[in-house]
Amino acid sequence: MTVASLVQAEGKTHEDFRKMSEVVYNRLKPTNTETNQLLQFDSTYNYLKKQSNIHISESEINSNKDPYNTYTNKGLPPGPIGNPGEEALKAAVNPRTTAGSTSSPPTGPTRRSSPRPTKSSRSSRKSSMPTPATDARRAAVLGSPIAHSLSPVLHRAAYAELGLEGWTYDRFDVDEEALPGFFRRLDPRWAGLSLTMPLKRAVIPLLDEITETAASVDAVNTVVFGEDGRKTGDNTDIPGMVAALREHGVEEVAEAAVLGAGATASSALAALARICTGPVTVYVRSRARAAEMRGWAERLDVAVRIADWADAAEALHAPLVVATTPAGTTDALAAAVPEMPATLFDVLYDPWPTTLAARWSAHGGAVVGGLDLLVHQAVLQVEQMTGRTPAPSPRCARRASRLSPPADHTAPTLSPACPCGASLCPRPRPPDGPAAGPGARTWEDRGWRTGVAHPVPPSPYARTRVRRAVPGREH
Repeated sequence: MTVASLVQAEGKTHEDFRKMSEVVYNRLKPTNTETNQLLQFDSTYNYLKKQSNIHISESEINSNKDPYNTYTNKGLPPGPIGNPGEEALKAAVNPRTTAGSTSSPPTGPTRRSSPRPTKSSRSSRKSSMPTPATDARRAAVLGSPIAHSLSPVLHRAAYAELGLEGWTYDRFDVDEEALPGFFRRLDPRWAGLSLTMPLKRAVIPLLDEITETAASVDAVNTVVFGEDGRKTGDNTDIPGMVAALREHGVEEVAEAAVLGAGATASSALAALARICTGPVTVYVRSRARAAEMRGWAERLDVAVRIADWADAAEALHAPLVVATTPAGTTDALAAAVPEMPATLFDVLYDPWPTTLAARWSAHGGAVVGGLDLLVHQAVLQVEQMTGRTPAPSPRCARRASRLSPPADHTAPTLSPACPCGASLCPRPRPPDGPAAGPGARTWEDRGWRTGVAHPVPPSPYARTRVRRAVPGREH
């Protein structure tokens, strides 16, 4: 997603997007001695300055050490600099040129020709993939509004990686009133549905059964159609949140804070029930919301303390802060971000970053965003709908790589070497050489910036440990 946002900002046409995608991947190569992994994009600098300026002085650039300044910081910026369109996403996923041509990726001041992977190299990568399915199956995302959804891009990319050549994934604008009629028109070709607002609860009466996870929050975002015609509802948002946090090194916390008390907050509580060993403080605006959150806490068996929104700045000192509020609600809290924040999970992805997330990142804190959640819950949906395990990994999707990357891209590392555990994850290999020094975290546990070590001030709240199984609790 970050690569696609850069491609969107730097290009205008389909060909521009493809070329810029090659530029990004090539400049990130550890072996590229011309750029030394510095992207040197004006768009990232303008993004951090909230400006649009094509004339930026060298002194101005070199004096700014913000992580979004790609002239002074190696690798990708901490997160996307905008919302990429479908063309930019496709270019980031597959920057290769048309069949039979030769890719000539620019690396900076000069351009080097580099041949595409040979047929044998491409075949060796595909050998780990399942045999392509011939049966045509359908899936889609439903909601209203739905035009903004990125689910089709993610699911279609997963189908391509899994060899599901006959599968399609679409989106339909469907509201609560139209949902029953939509279900009546479905035929046996349908494998599953993804659901977004306002359908997550409206769909439940139309199903034959729902999982315990979905029942715990009365919300379904995934429907799978069985061979016998039974319709089963599940909620992948909850395990998706847990997986997104785990990818960023958060597997257990002693306490947490939740900003907001809407529908997303209930899913956040359910996710925290799996990773939080202590109390969760929820900051709310009204007594009605407070009563609602107490009800969810009792239902989910989570120790919850209700606090007034006026004291929300206190939440920012927690080991894990989950922001579930609409866009703009937490902007005023940005000024209260502590000097050494721990981890912020802001479930928004449009707009991104939020004011709070930007300030959090600038202070050196770890930020998990709505795009992380979107990718992880989509991976789980693909697994359920296709019956194929594993689906392409979230790390793979967010780095916008493919099993057959362009020849100039760093060679993929397949499982079991990949820490994400997915056999289809072509993450770049870490570079050889010494670590970044005492207390440094590598690119793998810092997120997905690039294959270099980034010294990060250790947080006093950082706790990365494997959870012990709790009897009776789903993992």
